[in-house]
Amino acid sequence: MRATEEDEIKLTWPKAKPFRAFCSDQYYNNRDEYFAYGQDQPYTMEEYVRTHMGLLKEQYRAKRRERTRRGE
Repeated sequence: MRATEEDEIKLTWPKAKPFRAFCSDQYYNNRDEYFAYGQDQPYTMEEYVRTHMGLLKEQYRAKRRERTRRGE
């Protein structure tokens, strides 16, 4: 892998691993929803995250706040 490709990958994904796992879960949930309606997922994982980054951050923060209140 060339250095430029490696740098692109680092820029694509946030550093926090729990957030990365959350993004993966959301991607697969979204993909399953498309499949349930007989459609193909229009995004790759990277495209999905890049396109929906703001929404993913908002949902992740809300989920963290909810878990914090419950004491998990």
